[in-house]
Amino acid sequence: MTFGCATSNVQVEKIRAQAAYERGLSYLNDKQPVPALVAFREAVTVNPTEPRYRDSLGLLLLDLGQIPQALAELKKALELDPRFADGYFHLGVALAESRSWEDAVKSYHTAIGLPTLTVPDLVHSSLGMALYNLKRYREAETALRYAISLNPELQAAYYHLGLVLVG
Repeated sequence: MTFGCATSNVQVEKIRAQAAYERGLSYLNDKQPVPALVAFREAVTVNPTEPRYRDSLGLLLLDLGQIPQALAELKKALELDPRFADGYFHLGVALAESRSWEDAVKSYHTAIGLPTLTVPDLVHSSLGMALYNLKRYREAETALRYAISLNPELQAAYYHLGLVLVG
């Protein structure tokens, strides 16, 4: 019978972590980052093996300007799930924020190579901007034009393409 109790406790903890995560998302939707941070940290503490929780915590930390902590959480999410394409995109964004352009490019390329990527237009746009900062203008132009072909309403890609063409 103790096995049944242990299994039950694990399930209860997973439900508790999921509830904390959903609370965090709700706080974010209400533009309340501090309670969201508390909720995401609770989710990670209760269930440290769920990559989505660490990814969301990392993105919020990035949004709060805590880049080193964000990078740590985003990297941990990818250790937990190396096939998490959107996680590589998020890591690339954090690396770009820290001006680690080469590493950002690598992370974006990894995201693009995975079949689970949900935002290819945003990844190609971000890749284009990172390549622009590395003065790899031809590659930047290609990435940005591809982003625009995926989503013709992606205003940031047009702006960045303009920078590339002028630069």
